[in-house]
Amino acid sequence: MTPDDLPGRYRRARSLFWVLAAFGALVHLQLFLLYQYNPVSGLPTPLLFFLQLPWLMAEHLWLAAFLGLIVWLLGRDARVVVLSATFLGVVGIYLLINQVYFSLFRGHLSLSASEGQIHGITSLWDSFTSELGWVNLLNALLLICALSWVIKRSAAREDNSAPWFEHPNLALVLVVWLLLGFVNSDNKPGYQKLDYLSSLWRAAAVEAPHPTARVSMERLYETPYGNYAETQSDRDRQAANFQALRSGRLDQPNILLIVLESVGSLQLMPNSRFDPVYTPFLASQQERMQVFDNLYTPFPSTARSHIPLLTAGNNISWGSVYDEFRYKYSGTTLVGHYADLGYSTGFFSSGDLNYENRMAFYQHLPLDDLFGYKSLSQREVADHGLNSWGMEEGYAWSKALDWVDGISTPFFLHYMTVSGHHPYTYPDSLQPPGDGETNHQRYRNTLYYADSLIRDMLGDLASRDLLDNTIVAITGDHGQAFGLRHRGNYTHKNRLYEENLRTFLLLIDPRSDSTLQPHLSDRPGSIGDIAPTLMALQEKESPFYPSQNLLGADYTARLNYFHKSAHPPQWGVRDVNWKYIGLISGGEAELYNLATDPEESNNLADQYPDRVRRYDGLTAQWFLDSNHRYRAELADYQGLGDRELDVQDFRTQGPKAMDFVIRRGGENYPKALFDRQDSISAWTRWVPYNEDKIIDYYWVSPREEHIYAREFTLQKGWSSTWVPIPAPRPLQPGVWTLRLKLEGKLLITGQFTVGSSQDQL
Repeated sequence: MTPDDLPGRYRRARSLFWVLAAFGALVHLQLFLLYQYNPVSGLPTPLLFFLQLPWLMAEHLWLAAFLGLIVWLLGRDARVVVLSATFLGVVGIYLLINQVYFSLFRGHLSLSASEGQIHGITSLWDSFTSELGWVNLLNALLLICALSWVIKRSAAREDNSAPWFEHPNLALVLVVWLLLGFVNSDNKPGYQKLDYLSSLWRAAAVEAPHPTARVSMERLYETPYGNYAETQSDRDRQAANFQALRSGRLDQPNILLIVLESVGSLQLMPNSRFDPVYTPFLASQQERMQVFDNLYTPFPSTARSHIPLLTAGNNISWGSVYDEFRYKYSGTTLVGHYADLGYSTGFFSSGDLNYENRMAFYQHLPLDDLFGYKSLSQREVADHGLNSWGMEEGYAWSKALDWVDGISTPFFLHYMTVSGHHPYTYPDSLQPPGDGETNHQRYRNTLYYADSLIRDMLGDLASRDLLDNTIVAITGDHGQAFGLRHRGNYTHKNRLYEENLRTFLLLIDPRSDSTLQPHLSDRPGSIGDIAPTLMALQEKESPFYPSQNLLGADYTARLNYFHKSAHPPQWGVRDVNWKYIGLISGGEAELYNLATDPEESNNLADQYPDRVRRYDGLTAQWFLDSNHRYRAELADYQGLGDRELDVQDFRTQGPKAMDFVIRRGGENYPKALFDRQDSISAWTRWVPYNEDKIIDYYWVSPREEHIYAREFTLQKGWSSTWVPIPAPRPLQPGVWTLRLKLEGKLLITGQFTVGSSQDQL
């Protein structure tokens, strides 16, 4: 390589840098203008965005500089041309995927929103492609053109001209811009700083919570500030409906439990009434229906909602559900209750039950039949597939009817829909009332689809003379947000507002001679209360606490807790009309009086600091106790890194538990003694950081003869990691030590043993 070629190499390196920087800036600008900027209010301010832009895309700029350096060092080597173009393509594709993700969730791509797992990723395909628009396609075309230009420019033998954007002074402009972006970033990730300044989060800074004394189980659910007042007339009507649902049927009535995917109270019953246009059948049944529209799910996702629904309130709080689902839940379940009574039990769903590892949970239940999307043959998928998430509702229901026709005992039939899940799909044969031009409109059309399904379900049971002896219960797993109440709140997992958490229970008595009186109850409750309510209809006393029979004469309002793991992790509690939401790590809080502020727009946290601290302390205890209660019911449970945690563990970011496992099929298998040929990984549970961190892993062999070091990038929001040991196999027998450090500071230490006892002698 001659010195005369240095200017050309330098220009080619700058070309690569500026192409990647410009493409990243274009995508970020589009995200801001399309999804962040409000031209009416002028918020967030464009000036602030432009000052922050280089800091928001700092990772892209550093990567661009690194690739440019490689090109500058290695010149026109063909391998360098291919390598640089490949890296540019990968980064560009990531930016495009992130853009589609942002359009749906109003947040940047993060595994924390999917339990840190990618199992069942094929289900996401239709959700991804449905969000592709002209902007994404235009960007893809620009990326292809950019790749072609970079390859051509890198391979050119003559390079005597430079584009205008490669002017040397632009480097100085970029440095100044980066400094301004850093000053204005305030260490807020992504666009959160912009949201914060625009009052989109409406979170108040509060004094760091102090450790609070533990309280008894009963006091943990007492309402400290909420005061639920119910008229005697309401209590009498609900008591009468309780008797009406129990009377006039055989001793063992059939139970049909319908769960509507991604449907909450605010979506199904706006203004506490069914929409006669989108839910005409349910509207026609409201005069023979007992309704509870003030129930909460403890976590706004399908998998974590089904746990308390079927276990009467017990649920996982800290960490992922993947490991715990591998173990059988040995406590009382709704399915197990009916199986013990001699019922035939079946779970039928039009959706993919494998997603979030739910199938493992259901397979441990005493179900006689379990059917979902993955049960279909390839031919059935081609003929009856709705989208990558599931099948046509009618086809799944036909499978349930085939099962009903083949049994002679009373049945407990749990049916779950899928059409309400993004991308909100329904058959072409359906003629919904809306045009379906927007996500929200398509979603409302799926409500119409679900309503027609419920009509057909009850009609099919009636034609078999089964309906008069069937109790019909309908609920939703969680809500679904479309940015209508809270700007930036989309889908369900990312926020803890009413449109995300609040669900319902409909108890329908379809008999023509029913004495049930139509009633809408605002009794606060939990999705975990549904199991004891159904069980009580057969004079079964609820063995659970704090869940309770919603129709019971001894009903009392209790605290309802909830949380989310999507970044940033939050928890909260509903105290009748008061609602608290706080960061698990502390420091910011929201407090609303839902009686006067049902849309959660006026944050009162700074006016009631003592109340916030008390709610936070109670929520923290629930968060720990709930997890312990659930795990205590798991048969032969081997917890990873199990140790007793306290509230302060969640107040500081960093690693909280460590274990050593073998990874197979996306699951962890701990061992007390590893073989020398095992592929060992270090499993670590974290309270997530708010920004990416470089963690140093030091694997120390027995007798400290060798140290194998590795840097690992822990991305913001990650709560679980699996890092394989870099040492060659066979591993030296004995006790190994792993030390995790951040900037030289020891974070956590763990040990594991390799080899047989004979090896260690």
